[in-house]
Amino acid sequence: QLAEVVFNLPISRVFHYLVPDHLRGEVRPGARLKLPFGRKNQLQTGYCVGVLVGNQIVDDPDFRTIDVSKLKEVFEVVDASALVTPNMLELTRWIADYYLCGWGQVLESVIPAGVRNQSGTRLISLYRVPKDVANLKTAAELPAKQAAVLDVACAATEPLPAETLARLARCGLGPVMALKKRG
Repeated sequence: QLAEVVFNLPISRVFHYLVPDHLRGEVRPGARLKLPFGRKNQLQTGYCVGVLVGNQIVDDPDFRTIDVSKLKEVFEVVDASALVTPNMLELTRWIADYYLCGWGQVLESVIPAGVRNQSGTRLISLYRVPKDVANLKTAAELPAKQAAVLDVACAATEPLPAETLARLARCGLGPVMALKKRG
């Protein structure tokens, strides 16, 4: 199986990558992929614009000029589902041809910035004070700002992110992190 990929570069070339067995069901047109690119094989994000299987590979006019031994493998699939529909792929291809720019550049411009920059899962730590510790709190032994954070955390009805704890206690993140270190 081969993935046809374009990058956010001012070139009109479509690159071909081997799809490893463990990614066969995940690589689909419209999805972003992490791929080794260039002489240093630095990982770059590219857009899958097609998948060739079996006879499609042999019938592809580009295949005759491809040295299969030099093909690199897809490293990972960035998106669980395709970001771009087949109709959008057609439209972006037309735009790239009409305006003489890279297909990957057009694809990059139609993906919302929030999706491009903050893709994937974000890990947020939430903090709370266990009931037994809340009853035994010894704010007198703590510096004033740490005591304020502890008071806010004890009064909270649900776990809170560090930024919220700091804001409610009217301090920076330092006292929150210091309390975290103390356990």
